Amino acid sequence: MIETFIRDAGRFELIVSTELRMKAIIDDVIAHLDLNTQAYLMNVAQGNLSLVEDMVKVVEEENEKIK
Repeated sequence: MIETFIRDAGRFELIVSTELRMKAIIDDVIAHLDLNTQAYLMNVAQGNLSLVEDMVKVVEEENEKIK
C-alpha cells in the first residue's frame, strides 16, 4: 500500500507541474492579447487605425455593390 501511495504521489507531482506550466502559458497568452488590444485601441484613439466596425461596414457596402 505504501508503494502504491509513493508511486501515485510522483504522478500527482508530475500532473501538478504540468498544470502549472499550462496555466503559465495561458497567462502569457492572455497578457499578450491584452497588450495587443491596448495597442489597437491607442492607435484608434490617435486616428492611425479605424475601428473594426467601420471596416466591416465598408466591406459590407462593397459586397452589396457587387451583388
